[in-house]
Amino acid sequence: MAFKMKGYSPFTKTDPPEKKYPPHYTKDDKKFLKDQNEDVVRDDDKVEMTKKQKRKHKRNVLKYNKKTSKPLTETQKNTIKKKLNDPNISRQDKNLYKKILNLKKNR
Repeated sequence: MAFKMKGYSPFTKTDPPEKKYPPHYTKDDKKFLKDQNEDVVRDDDKVEMTKKQKRKHKRNVLKYNKKTSKPLTETQKNTIKKKLNDPNISRQDKNLYKKILNLKKNR
């Protein structure tokens, strides 16, 4: 007869049961939860910004870049220059990268 300790035993450990999701969750929702390591899909996770919100956010980003961000390192400048040469980049992103490179502290 072997001595048996009460409580936790690493030898009797089993795999955790598969999570059960509500029936209205789609495959994308389940994948999102798995990737984010969360239990609930919130409406805030799905909502995209409106055009007005995007513009306001971009303005705030540019303001931050101008006043509070640190100057870019050489490697960061090189990666931005590579992105500028990419033909698949959108015009808006291209303009944003140019503005970042043309700031006084990044010249």
